[in-house]
Amino acid sequence: KNEDKEGDYFLAWLYECHRDIYNDIDVSCPSELRETKWARSEAFPKRSDKRYDLSKIKIPGGEAAFQELKMFDPEIRVSTKRER
Repeated sequence: KNEDKEGDYFLAWLYECHRDIYNDIDVSCPSELRETKWARSEAFPKRSDKRYDLSKIKIPGGEAAFQELKMFDPEIRVSTKRER
């Protein structure tokens, strides 16, 4: 997240790996969203218990991502959206 100054990679990661969050928050400004710790639900904007902690969402670095892909075995299961 820290290397993504414009927030477009973070937004793409949200879209692919956390679609429920992506669909329920304001995604109009990716650079602000990247800096946001808590994002309010658009479905329940007045409820403080309906928000998302975006600081917990991490995009793996290159080495970690390759390690995940090395462990994937197409003979055992279908790839997830995160792996595509």
